[in-house]
Amino acid sequence: MKAKYQLSALCLAGSSRNSQSSRGRQMIRNTLPGIALFLAYAPAVWAQCAPGIPGAGNPGCIPPTQPNSPYNAGGDGSVAPSPAQGPAPEWAETWGAVAQDNATGQAGTVENTDSRSEAERLAIETCKQHGGGRCEVLMTFHNQCAAFTQPKDGGTLNWDTGASSRIAEDRALATCKGGSTCEVIYSKCSVPRRIH
Repeated sequence: MKAKYQLSALCLAGSSRNSQSSRGRQMIRNTLPGIALFLAYAPAVWAQCAPGIPGAGNPGCIPPTQPNSPYNAGGDGSVAPSPAQGPAPEWAETWGAVAQDNATGQAGTVENTDSRSEAERLAIETCKQHGGGRCEVLMTFHNQCAAFTQPKDGGTLNWDTGASSRIAEDRALATCKGGSTCEVIYSKCSVPRRIH
């Protein structure tokens, strides 16, 4: 009985092996069409490019030689400049002026006008409104800052211009004859105005 049992176990083991090998063959038979399908379409998959990466002959990708390609390097090998983001800004010049009546010391100032003639006219008008009788333009400036200095006890006016109030003040103080007793009595800017 013992031998019979062992024989039956061997037969079962043999049938199990036969079953496993038939399963393995079945799996290979089922997998082969998938592998064949993959190999048939592999060139098509290979020809596609990832997003943003140029591919040869693929209409879905932008070749690097196209002007709108992010990889276009221009003729000299440098990176092509990015396209303009709209029209360039337009700026209007602005003017300022200072007028004074030398006899009375009354003055008038104006900044950010559209023209030199308008700035001069308005500075003279302002000087007259402050009590000046014979007001004359001392200086005009445009698209920059202007500063006037004078010794604290009075005396000669000094003025200069610069890209900022600080620069204009420093320049005017440097030319003031009173040295350390000079002070800034006027400092204003007339800056360009963006119109577009």
